[in-house]
Amino acid sequence: RRQLQLDIQHVRLPSKKQEANFAERRVRIERQINRIRALQHIHCPAAIQTLLTILHDVDIHGTPLPPPEAERIPLMFPSELPLAFCDKCLLEIELRCCNAQCTASLDQIRHGLLVKRRLYTYKTNNAQKQRSATRSRTLLDHQQRKIDLAAATYRRAWAAKASVVGEDKVRWRRLMVSDVRMLGDEEEEKKQKHRAMKGKQKEARKENKHGEIQGIAGAGSSRATTSWIWMAADGTGDFSADRALCNGIRVEFCKTYA
Repeated sequence: RRQLQLDIQHVRLPSKKQEANFAERRVRIERQINRIRALQHIHCPAAIQTLLTILHDVDIHGTPLPPPEAERIPLMFPSELPLAFCDKCLLEIELRCCNAQCTASLDQIRHGLLVKRRLYTYKTNNAQKQRSATRSRTLLDHQQRKIDLAAATYRRAWAAKASVVGEDKVRWRRLMVSDVRMLGDEEEEKKQKHRAMKGKQKEARKENKHGEIQGIAGAGSSRATTSWIWMAADGTGDFSADRALCNGIRVEFCKTYA
């Protein structure tokens, strides 16, 4: 559902082939929703009753309304219902699924950012000043959509858990748009160094006592802040499960005090 919504948002003028693909995916989603409804009839009848009060066939003037699209049909999971009507066992199952989704989504976000960083490096070193870089741009956009999908999955799982236990007891941190970034942004680092070098050409051309060009120091990273998504899986600071992530934090720490 989220994948389909993102794909539709990124296509302004879909072709006939894309429209057919969207319709086929909607049919598959509707079949999956029908399976969920069959389970809800047995294990959570309150979800069906709540759904009937939300969805309306006509508007306030009595005009028939078109049925909602498959990707916009509410699923009515236990976290979306009043706590008085929810089965505690179903809530516990959903909370465990939310924890798993948060862990997997953060891994996907970090992996996607690393791949995007590599693609940027390749584009800068090998695909620059060669007329249009459409292929490189397409690869970057495709990777960004993967990151956006993982971020949307994390936010949905976080919101579901917060609605049950409260925001103070979620244990996972809220994911903001500004949090989805690399350990060190390569493009931003280049811009900072370029700004630091402006107006210092004379100082850079000075010679030392040995007749050598002394130059100037580059821009540092003492004010840079690392996003919490790189600290640990759940933001607690435990690196025992991911040594590569720990090494990345050490590199950024050394750059800060270099």
